[in-house]
Amino acid sequence: MTVNAASRATMTAVGLQHVRTLQVHWDESISGSELGGRIRDLARAVACPLSDPLAVVPCKTLAYDGSVHVWWMDEDADYIRSRSARYLGAIDLEPEWTQELMADERLLELSPYPASRVGASGFIGYSSSAGRVLVVIAYRDADGELHGMNAWPASGRDLATYNRAVSDDEEA
Repeated sequence: MTVNAASRATMTAVGLQHVRTLQVHWDESISGSELGGRIRDLARAVACPLSDPLAVVPCKTLAYDGSVHVWWMDEDADYIRSRSARYLGAIDLEPEWTQELMADERLLELSPYPASRVGASGFIGYSSSAGRVLVVIAYRDADGELHGMNAWPASGRDLATYNRAVSDDEEA
């Protein structure tokens, strides 16, 4: 299904938002995933048949409303606000910037995020306050609410994936 500007306008009019989701299929559990004690329910899978068990397949899904919110615990918010203290040349991020990212019409969801040891989802999108594309790692609780775990400026594969998705959308 191609979701172009006209399709997005129709979806917005009825209270839906387009979200591009990438599903990664793992034949075996990821080492360390049993350690995610505060994660209760991560299973919100979209059916994406895979012939290659390690393939990443883009799946287009719909989410209600444009008001997806990421909740940040104080220590996680402080963690992303103090990135420059841990990484030379890093920028500190504000949790509010992640809300802008979630409102990006070209938002990508990688579920689970390939580097996550606990099966959390990764969201890649643009934040105008940050002036760049960001990656947010979050998990869904039993009520479906997103809780932020970490965030950083997109680079490498994440940035290339986002830019490829933007290019695909512009061609559609």
